[in-house]
Amino acid sequence: MNSINTYYDVLMVSRNASQEVIRAAFKSLCQKYHPDRNAHPNAERMIQQFNEAYSILSNPVERNKYDKQLLDYEQKINQTYREKSYSQSSNESATSNSERKNNTVVINIPDSISFSGVRAYLSTLSSRIKPLLVRAFKITFYIVIAIILVNLFLTYIEDSNSYNAAEDLSDAQQEVQDAQDELNEAALYSDEYTDYSSENLYNDTSEVQKTSLPSYTTHAPNGQLFPSSAGYVAGYPQFNDSGASILTIDNSRNTEAIFGKLYYLDSIEPQAVRHFYIPGGGGLNLRNITAGNYDVRYKDLENNSISKSESVPIEEYQDYDGLRFSEITMTLYKVSDGNMQTYSIPESEF
Repeated sequence: MNSINTYYDVLMVSRNASQEVIRAAFKSLCQKYHPDRNAHPNAERMIQQFNEAYSILSNPVERNKYDKQLLDYEQKINQTYREKSYSQSSNESATSNSERKNNTVVINIPDSISFSGVRAYLSTLSSRIKPLLVRAFKITFYIVIAIILVNLFLTYIEDSNSYNAAEDLSDAQQEVQDAQDELNEAALYSDEYTDYSSENLYNDTSEVQKTSLPSYTTHAPNGQLFPSSAGYVAGYPQFNDSGASILTIDNSRNTEAIFGKLYYLDSIEPQAVRHFYIPGGGGLNLRNITAGNYDVRYKDLENNSISKSESVPIEEYQDYDGLRFSEITMTLYKVSDGNMQTYSIPESEF
């Protein structure tokens, strides 16, 4: 009977293997046969087979469906094999009966048979095999222990590297925020203590020249001055900043500045996790966003109209060859046919 090459055989695991064993086998095989590391001529095809097998066996629903299909297929193969064996046995039996009718076989059986020699041989064979079996069991046990220890060590190294990378990322984010705060303070100080020359301060009638303020609001609701360029508004904390995803807010199609908020929607109540300012014709990258569902709410600082975008899913997951994360651009249009639908909302929802 022909053997069946299953997805379990591809990943070299048993059919009752746990998800942890399947994941470890898949990762080990991908590292071993990756085309960048292995010069095997069929490395790419083998990687495709590993991915196909893992996509089925790592999904409990798909794995259950595959096991049922595999069981049905094996039952059909076994039934076909039994029917074929029975047919061959019947034919051989009929042939044997026909031959016995035409031939007489005479067998001479001695009066007595001694089994002492057979027993001695079996005893000698058993005494030789038993130490070999014990030695094979010990070697197998030591190999299993070694594999477990190596996997634990590799897991520890990966966790340590991930922890160090997270610390470096957190330090870099803090340095960026500190620099942004200093820039905002410098801009505020410059506006309050501008040094006007005498010829610009007074005209021919000795009247003070007044500079006209822009038509939009210059300060955020918390009293902080908006930054001189696109950036986060000082005084507001930043949350959900442990991820790697990026949401780009593109305000290049508008001439009006906006004050915007990034809302996290997966909490009990929507929560504003970022507060930012973007001048007309500008844009801003909101970085290191944690995975989840979000929307963007923003106020036009010229006419005070408030809008909200549709929900934006931010995804992040670990693949066998690295971290996968979202990079999304949201373009703000004056018209309603942009790449994101927006809706007008009242002040209470902003």
